[in-house]
Amino acid sequence: MKDRIIQIMQKEGLSNAEFAEKIGISTSSLSHIFNGRNKPSLDVVMRIHKACPYVNLEWLLYGEGEMEDEFSEKERGITSHFT
Repeated sequence: MKDRIIQIMQKEGLSNAEFAEKIGISTSSLSHIFNGRNKPSLDVVMRIHKACPYVNLEWLLYGEGEMEDEFSEKERGITSHFT
């Protein structure tokens, strides 16, 4: 999963410190994930998804599918009213 988090950071164009701040965790917590000391908690995964809602959770968690969700949260709300 750490490789997929790095891909999100690259897409966002953020450094480790900037990404950690964006998702609301400490830089050291992010470093611990990257160096293998800790695995990302559910809280970290949800923070990433909240900060970057285009990220497909199945891709982030399991590496399945594409990085970007087919529909953003906003588009889902709009299309659900018309279906």
